Amino acid sequence: MISGGQEEARVAALGADPFTSPGTAVGAVAVIGVTAVLALPAHLAQLIRLLVTYVEQRAHEAPVNTAGLAAELG
Repeated sequence: MISGGQEEARVAALGADPFTSPGTAVGAVAVIGVTAVLALPAHLAQLIRLLVTYVEQRAHEAPVNTAGLAAELG
């Protein structure tokens, strides 16, 4: 249940109708931005692990070198 003080704070921040308020859009964009920044290290770590796994598996097929891998990966 929302108390009177909480309701007043919500109305002050987002207006009487939050779905038409610019504050709601700003808040949504801020949440998306923070989430993307927090998820970035995990995505980079996953990409590095994927590259290492590819190189290890590729090495089992035939000898590899850096120039050959760079050419294959684009």
